[in-house]
Amino acid sequence: MKLTSRGIAIFTILVLLVSCSKNDDDQFGCLTIYRPLTLNINVIDSETDEDLFFSEDPKLGVGDIYFFRSFDMSRKDTIRPSIEWAGNPPVFKISPDPTRQIDTLNLKIGGFAEDKLIIMMDKTQERCPEISIDQVYLNGERLSEEKGMIRILK
Repeated sequence: MKLTSRGIAIFTILVLLVSCSKNDDDQFGCLTIYRPLTLNINVIDSETDEDLFFSEDPKLGVGDIYFFRSFDMSRKDTIRPSIEWAGNPPVFKISPDPTRQIDTLNLKIGGFAEDKLIIMMDKTQERCPEISIDQVYLNGERLSEEKGMIRILK
């Protein structure tokens, strides 16, 4: 009796493996690789074209920039960006929510008016799709990426 039960179990497993490998979906075999999404931000003085945070004579300190999720009305969950010091110039890094197709953040920089940052994600059309940042908008104006970062003029 044990041999029969084992034989049925092995046969069932083999049938399942063969049926999964013949799936036309072609998604079988994709490993989930999580690559964190990051948006590099450089904040520039619109009058002098100097970096407001990382110039020789910065006008703002690194604690003067923070984000809130748009649904956080009570502003309890402050998001402080990390800093990538290795680049020239250094940049702020923020990670959008990869579970959303559009992530909306309220951005506060020093004494300037609050801004709305919209980050739109896209899924690549590859055999094993990945999520990437597609478009970024600041107060409704599309920002373009230059040298791996977006520039915000203040």
